[in-house]
Amino acid sequence: MKEIVHDPEVKCDIIGAARFYEARLAGLGARFLKALDTTIMKVAANPEIYGYCKRPLRSCRVAGFPYRVIFAHETEFVLIVAVSHLARQPEWWDYRLDR
Repeated sequence: MKEIVHDPEVKCDIIGAARFYEARLAGLGARFLKALDTTIMKVAANPEIYGYCKRPLRSCRVAGFPYRVIFAHETEFVLIVAVSHLARQPEWWDYRLDR
């Protein structure tokens, strides 16, 4: 299993989504976080099976939620670039790649 590293702004992506769902229904934010954690563990276990969304980045859908995890498969680790809502403008997270 690969080590997971993330862009500093990914935490904001996650917190914002979890708060949104929790405000909609008590416990839904926790369900989102659990589904996201499961997705990230699947990515860490086998990152090469997921398709490219924009080379060299790949993505994996979060089961049960309209979100995807955008990541780069590096030699030593998996870099999570964004946790993005599927309806949001595609590739809004591009600016994170220039750091």
